[in-house]
Amino acid sequence: MNDQLSLVSAETLHEVVDAILGKRLASLGLGAQQPSQTAPAMDADAQTSAKKQQLLDFAARVAAGDPQTVTIQQCANRHGWQVGAGHRKGWIAAVAALEEICQYDADGQVLDATLCTLTDAFGHDNDAVTALMLRGLGMVLERHGDRVHKSFLVEVLRRYPSGPKGLTEAARKAKRGNMRMSDSLAAEIIRAYNAPRLPEWKAEA
Repeated sequence: MNDQLSLVSAETLHEVVDAILGKRLASLGLGAQQPSQTAPAMDADAQTSAKKQQLLDFAARVAAGDPQTVTIQQCANRHGWQVGAGHRKGWIAAVAALEEICQYDADGQVLDATLCTLTDAFGHDNDAVTALMLRGLGMVLERHGDRVHKSFLVEVLRRYPSGPKGLTEAARKAKRGNMRMSDSLAAEIIRAYNAPRLPEWKAEA
């Protein structure tokens, strides 16, 4: 299969990231004009810088032909996504999550199935491809992919109340102790997948 690989240069991506993140920082009062920052503001600034660097590093690795990174980009492109900054329809910014899922197998089949399922269920809604959503579903498909009926899973996710946001909120409420959020989301996906089964039969009295 010859995939059409959509490349975004590091320089172009740098400009896009700067523009988008600059607006976000300004809206949060975190712009460079602020003479001092509170601890939460500095944490937000550090997280933003780290995310920006991840995206720039990703673009550089794609340009250099890194096999795993190219596989990720091809998977994303195949399902109508671009890897880049911003909360824009059709863009994925969760680079670390994509890389984690891609490590499950050599040819990116789990990542491909994850993006295919989320896209079929929710379209190109950015809330469907947050790091949490990607990790949670990726974990389910990595462990149970050969037992899951993909079309049924898509329908279960599509009908989930409030979609990706509803799933995320349910995972937050169900999380206990030191449980990872991704584990909690994976558990909620499996619960929803199993829920439509017929109830246990009880003979009439």
